[in-house]
Amino acid sequence: MIKVIRARAKDFGKFYTLLEKSIKEEYFLYPKENASYLLNIGLPKKMQLKKEVLNGERPLYLVYEERKLIGYLLTKKDFAGVAFGHWLAVHKDFRNKGFASKMLKVWEQDALKQGVHAIHLWTTENDIGFYKKRGFILGGKFEQAWFGLNHYLFYKIIGNPNPKKYI
Repeated sequence: MIKVIRARAKDFGKFYTLLEKSIKEEYFLYPKENASYLLNIGLPKKMQLKKEVLNGERPLYLVYEERKLIGYLLTKKDFAGVAFGHWLAVHKDFRNKGFASKMLKVWEQDALKQGVHAIHLWTTENDIGFYKKRGFILGGKFEQAWFGLNHYLFYKIIGNPNPKKYI
């Protein structure tokens, strides 16, 4: 059974363990030697990140199969009606089974409830097709971006702008 939840304090330790594992061992396009940099500089320190997740600054979605945590979607709270998807990962043994799609769907539903009208994210070339199949629009290419890799901006309009909800 697939279950997507918004992270709570008790979930954070498991999430952080999976985050470290996915960055150190599974994020194949970034060189492995950059893992420490990503964890120590690219993301807030562990306790700061936990604080931001729990206070809603960085909504975190977790996907479980039965009771096993197998993926996460770390986002940033919206600004002026637009939310940002920061990190999406599913354990390599559970990919291509709909888990990432389910997290994206839950994020979109939550974002709509909060008055968000668009979501966006950056990705590398290996995931272009994945996002296109889920209704995201390719907005541009940033050549030689982070760690010298090409990154692609994707966005998705999920509602109508309503300044009363975000001002």
